[in-house]
Amino acid sequence: GYQAFLADPGQRCRDCWLLQAHCACTDLPAVRVPSRVVVLMHPAELGRLRASNTAKLLLRVGAELCCWGHEEHDQWLRDLLQEVVAQEGEQGGEAAAAPS
Repeated sequence: GYQAFLADPGQRCRDCWLLQAHCACTDLPAVRVPSRVVVLMHPAELGRLRASNTAKLLLRVGAELCCWGHEEHDQWLRDLLQEVVAQEGEQGGEAAAAPS
């Protein structure tokens, strides 16, 4: 699974999932996103470690990964969305979604 890949990505970059020979991650500047960002991924993308999804590059700058269809991830996302809705009344919480 994904955790095993992170522990030993083999010939791939653990951030962009491209083969090391094609990876440019080390050339990217070290920055952090100023807001909380969650990359929502389909389980088929995660299971096949598809390198074509560029949204996962956001993980390098502080985003969090959530894989839809995995119960612990689904619950984490529901809790996060409830938190955002609760903040909306207090301080104007916000959320956005875009296809990867």
